[in-house]
Amino acid sequence: MLEAALLKIDLRGNISTRTKLLCAYANNVVIIATTQKALKETFITLHKEAEKLGLITNTNKTQYMQVTRKTNIIKQDIEVAGKSYEAVNQFIYLGSQINSKNLIKEEIRLRIRAGNRSLFANKKLLENKDLNAASIQQIYKSII
Repeated sequence: MLEAALLKIDLRGNISTRTKLLCAYANNVVIIATTQKALKETFITLHKEAEKLGLITNTNKTQYMQVTRKTNIIKQDIEVAGKSYEAVNQFIYLGSQINSKNLIKEEIRLRIRAGNRSLFANKKLLENKDLNAASIQQIYKSII
C-alpha cells in the first residue's frame, strides 16, 4: 500500500537534477531533498497520499537530519503540517548508520563491535573439538 502513495510523488529527472529523492524499503522511507522547502512539500504529499490509503505517520519515530558542508548548523526541530519532528545528527537505516557529517568511521566501529559480539557469543561452538576444521571455518565465515 505504501508503494501506491510513493508513486503519486513527482520524481521526474535524473539524480543530478532532482530536488528530491525517495528511498523506501518495507515501511521505512527516507526522503532526500536539496532544500528544506522541497523536503516539507514531499513529506506533506506523502503524508496526504498515505492517509488516503489509511496509513498513518508515526510522529514519535519520524525524524529528520540535515547534511551540509557548513559546520555551524544548529540542530532545530522542523514543523510540517502542524506537527513537530525531531532533528537528529545520526540514524540507523537498514542496519547502516548515517550521520550528518557523512563520516563512515562510526559505522565501521559499529560493524566491528557487532562482529566481535557475534564471534564471542559463538566462541564455545568454534572451539568444539568434535567439529572438523571445514565445519568450523564455514561457521566462522557465516558469523563474520
